Parts: sequence; structure tokens; C-alpha cells
Amino acid sequence: MTPELVKEFEALDCSAQRPQDERKAQDPEKAVVACDPANNAKYILGPLEIPGTDIDDASYGTATNQQGMSTGQYAVNLQFNSEGTQTFKELSERLYQIGQSQQATPAPSSRSSWTAR
Repeated sequence: MTPELVKEFEALDCSAQRPQDERKAQDPEKAVVACDPANNAKYILGPLEIPGTDIDDASYGTATNQQGMSTGQYAVNLQFNSEGTQTFKELSERLYQIGQSQQATPAPSSRSSWTAR
């Protein structure tokens, strides 16, 4: 994360409508700032860490708690190949350390046992 990216993040006004040309697909090799207009939230996204080729399977369904009961929320389930599993583990550990040091506000969460198929 560069100082320029942080400045762009801080300056971004998510309450303002953005023109369509500013919402086009972004370069996966670069980090970008983005808005969630439904929640007036902003995020720093990217760069791409796990390519689609490292995902063996993906599905969605309702999330469950530790007792196996539905939470009423939806979840995306990803199955990584061995390389994707290792990258996801390293990425999760790195993001956890950043969150602990900066008291970051959580966004979507993940639960994984980091096992390869």
C-alpha cells in the first residue's frame, strides 16, 4: 500500500455518484480504491493475489455457524488447488497482522481450514 493510494482512499467521496467510465474494469495487477454505494463504504482492492486458475471449485449457499445452524446470510465457498491454498493461507495471515496493527474495520470475513483437495 503506497502513500498515494492511501491519499486517494482518504479523498474518495462514496456519497457522490461516479460516472460510468470510472467504474470500468480495473487492472488486476494494481490496487484501486472503490465504493460500496449501498453502505457508503470504501475499500482498497487488489492487486490480484490468487488467480482464478488456483480455484478448483466455487459455490454459494447459506452460511452456518459452528453448531451447523444457518445464520440467514449467504456465503461463497471456494475450493483452492494446493498453490491457491498456500497463497490464501499466507494472505490471510498477512491481512490479520495488518488488521491487528491498524485496528482496521472488518469487511467480508473468511473461515477456512486451509486444506487442499
